[in-house]
Amino acid sequence: MSVALYARVSSDKQREEGTISSQLQELRQFVEREGLCLDERHIYLDEGKSGYYLDRPGLDALRDAARDGLVDLVLMHDPDRLSRKYAYQVLLLEEFKRWQVDIRFLKQPPAESDEQRLLVQIQGVIAEYERARIMERTRRGRLYWARQGHPVCGRVPYGYRYAQRERNERPTVEVDAEAAEVVRQIFGWYVTVRLSRQHIAHQLTNREIVPPRGGRSYWDPSTVKFILTNEAYVGSWYLNRFRMEPRAEQRRPRVCVRPRQEWIAVAIPALISSEVFLRAQEIRASGCHQGPWPLTHPETHLLRRLVVCGNCNRAMTSLNSTNGGHRYY
Repeated sequence: MSVALYARVSSDKQREEGTISSQLQELRQFVEREGLCLDERHIYLDEGKSGYYLDRPGLDALRDAARDGLVDLVLMHDPDRLSRKYAYQVLLLEEFKRWQVDIRFLKQPPAESDEQRLLVQIQGVIAEYERARIMERTRRGRLYWARQGHPVCGRVPYGYRYAQRERNERPTVEVDAEAAEVVRQIFGWYVTVRLSRQHIAHQLTNREIVPPRGGRSYWDPSTVKFILTNEAYVGSWYLNRFRMEPRAEQRRPRVCVRPRQEWIAVAIPALISSEVFLRAQEIRASGCHQGPWPLTHPETHLLRRLVVCGNCNRAMTSLNSTNGGHRYY
């Protein structure tokens, strides 16, 4: 019998505290007591992944292995590790059963009777309820402190960081000097030099500047656009801007922008002047900036930066045709 282990923690804090290691330790001890055969390739982990969604790399790999007949038994700590939504638990359990793969949770006996299966269902419903209650309490708490002028949020804009604070102190935001200089450089390139978002992203990537959030070695033009349009850099960081709207089953909720009157402004240190920010928005609306690949002979495109689209009012791009050398916009 081929055995697979699955463990999950839902936050980076739990991962740092070694919670996932304790799960694996208990699972390995159970394998040894039962004399089961464990292949190290069939240890599937999801670190820092929410159990509220099915889009998890470790879980996807486990499901693929079960579908391909590579495992016969899957061991988990408790049903919460599989999912915090009861509907998803049922979906996954039926899926593994269809592939003739057994699921065993260490914190409850095998579901061999109707009573035991009922216990699994009740635990799933309770887990989903607890998750919903935690999310609602967190949301209400963040709204309360935001209205008091304290930025309680999972992420701060690029160029800032949460200030170190003692226990029970309200969080504050301070300037990250190195990243703040990058923000000022981006606005300078865009407003003074008139480089496009693509060109700015190319410059930042060539200088090996680490992009926001990390995880990538290059800057994306959409990241540059988000910085150029973020009012936080003039001293007003708006919270409660987005809301999550549910979609079809097994899909992540859609992120939607709330009406502006529902936004909550929190004062933070400004990185640029309001004049520079407004000028950047005017340039963005007009589209009068250099492209990522400047023309070799700009004097041959006399209407460059002057011709605009009659529908969207954006500036047209100067191009050369490949057959005949005709220039057009």
